[in-house]
Amino acid sequence: METSTKNIDIVYLWVDGSDVEWLKKKLQYTGVIYDKTETDCKGRYINNDELKYSLRSVSRYLPWIRNIFIVTDCQCPLWLNTNHPQIKLVDHSDIIPADCLPCFNAPAIEFFLHKIPDLSEYFIFANDDMFVNKPLNPAYFFNPDDLPIVRLKHKIWGKLDFALKKIIGKKHGQYMQMIYDANMLIKSKTGKRITGVPHHNFDSYRKSFFALVADNFIKHEVEQTTKHAIRQYGDLNRAVIAFFAVATNKAEVEYVNRYQSSRLLPFKHNFKKYMKRYNPELFCINDNQHVTDEQRSKIKPFLESYFPEKCEFEL
Repeated sequence: METSTKNIDIVYLWVDGSDVEWLKKKLQYTGVIYDKTETDCKGRYINNDELKYSLRSVSRYLPWIRNIFIVTDCQCPLWLNTNHPQIKLVDHSDIIPADCLPCFNAPAIEFFLHKIPDLSEYFIFANDDMFVNKPLNPAYFFNPDDLPIVRLKHKIWGKLDFALKKIIGKKHGQYMQMIYDANMLIKSKTGKRITGVPHHNFDSYRKSFFALVADNFIKHEVEQTTKHAIRQYGDLNRAVIAFFAVATNKAEVEYVNRYQSSRLLPFKHNFKKYMKRYNPELFCINDNQHVTDEQRSKIKPFLESYFPEKCEFEL
């Protein structure tokens, strides 16, 4: 396996939506614990110990990673070995201004990633429900020119697409609307449109470019998003960073299929059959507003069977 000449870190967001103190805080601030909407449903916060299994996958397949930063809101997984030299807990208050706290809005939190103390210039971001399935070297994430590799799935955006939705009385989901808005913002700034949507998995960034875009090029739009404690229509997604990099030749694009990067849905896929058939390089088990508790209960047993061996990041 190729050894890295760069220090490459991983950053995760993590929340335990069953934690009593966290629930009190959310209820006090938002007036609800969960609802059934895309923006504030149980699936946004519930903890199935996905992070444990994601770290097992990283330990097995990305042994060259330098540090692992876990961004949380005054929380820590009970099983996490916080004494391990690679594990770094980052509280929201370490990177997010006080007037933006508390924050339960993952897209907003993500725009502060570049402010993590001691974060490497080269880093990979992942949600806790994302997993590595094969040995991958640093060149999978950064090309020979040290540019991030942006992985997209094919999709052609157009005004007609949105006009038809409006005519029939429907609209895109909040996530897809954020991606579309990010694309249109990049077009307004650079004159270029990106054909495709994020693969919704491990993404690589240069910290300096991330900061330049978030703190300068789209500062106003980012500030509007970071004012929102709960995600909502009108928020911006960090995909805008990748789109900006592609539009300005600061990244390399790779279009992927399900054999490379897969998004598994508990209400749609049989996990074992899917993995046997496609055996992707990366995969995500996406919990959302459509997942029932019965379907959700299948996530942890599958992950335990798929990544059964404890790793050095666990107690």
